[in-house]
Amino acid sequence: MPPPSRRSAAARGASTRQPAAKPAPAPEPVGDAVEPGTEEMVPVAASGRAAAVSSRRGAAASSSRRGAASGRSGSRSDRAAPAKARPVRELTPEEIAARRARLRLILTVLGASAAGILLLVGLFFLLKEDPRARTAREALTTAQSLRGAADRALDGRDPIAAAKAIAEAETVINIPELDFASDPPNLQSKDLADPAQAIQAAALKRALADEVTPRLKRMEREIRVEINHRAIDADFGRLGDPALDVLDLEARATAFIANPVEPDAGPNEAWAADHHRLVERVRLRLSDLEREKRRRDAQVTSDPIRLAEIEIQNLIRSERFADAKARVTRLRTDFPRTEDQAAVLDRRIEESARKTWAGIEQYVQTRLDDIQAAGTPTSRRSQAAQEARDRLDQVLNSFGLEDYLGQARTLRDRLPAP
Repeated sequence: MPPPSRRSAAARGASTRQPAAKPAPAPEPVGDAVEPGTEEMVPVAASGRAAAVSSRRGAAASSSRRGAASGRSGSRSDRAAPAKARPVRELTPEEIAARRARLRLILTVLGASAAGILLLVGLFFLLKEDPRARTAREALTTAQSLRGAADRALDGRDPIAAAKAIAEAETVINIPELDFASDPPNLQSKDLADPAQAIQAAALKRALADEVTPRLKRMEREIRVEINHRAIDADFGRLGDPALDVLDLEARATAFIANPVEPDAGPNEAWAADHHRLVERVRLRLSDLEREKRRRDAQVTSDPIRLAEIEIQNLIRSERFADAKARVTRLRTDFPRTEDQAAVLDRRIEESARKTWAGIEQYVQTRLDDIQAAGTPTSRRSQAAQEARDRLDQVLNSFGLEDYLGQARTLRDRLPAP
């Protein structure tokens, strides 16, 4: 009979030492089965215990190897197997409503933001100012400020500053964006920025022409009258001075009474009426001048030079300067020894002619300015042209000096045809 297996012996020994514990199922025998009745053939007890211990160690090692192999196999199996999905919890109606409310709020905020951006963009393009409108507005504001400056200058009796402000204001609004301040404006003009601004510019231009400029002209006339009056009044204060030319003073006083603004330009009844207070003062002084003349005449009634002076002064007063020079020539011929006095009379005639022509030239130029001014009414242009034409005709008919006649013809040619 074959010897008993070590594993069977070890199993029996273990069963003998641990009676209280439930034995684990014995492993299948490796060798042949042990038949009953062979126990007496087992070696001594010491050998049996050693064999049992050895068998337990071998079994433990084998079990450990099998466990490790099983662990590695299980690990590979775990990695290969798909992970199980977590169970999904269904949302309550309250949670669903809350989520929907949050979504609606987000959409509302986004929609409001987009609408705000579109509104701002629309307002930007809607309110964006046309550069032409800005130019027109700035020009109109500047012109209105200059009009105020002109009024203040006139209040302070500063005609130079007022004239400058008026000219600048007229220049500022003379731009295509305001249709050159035309009255009425051309609403079809492609350069017109704003019809309302163009209408304001036209109204401002009318105010400058009809209100501010006439006020300036009046002030300029007043200042000229005051200057002319002071000069004549100063000469009246020294009537007893033998060096004073009383005939010249009489001529200037008479011319001032006829035209206190431009005495050398000929009579002007309107200006004489406007400044009648100073005109009457000079008129009252003429009586003093007549007394001085009679006193001097009484001293030299038989003096041929004195008689020539009187005649020449009357000719100068009538602007007959060529006839006055002819009278000096006759004096030289009749009285050769009066050459020095004749030379003095010649210079007086030439100086009077020069001053008279300067006044006439200024008078005509003033009328030309009125004719050429853009805001001058048609009736005033016609009147100014006729006044200038009449005055130049007087020069051509009376002066008789070729130098001044040529200048008069040149000025007359600049006047518009009647």
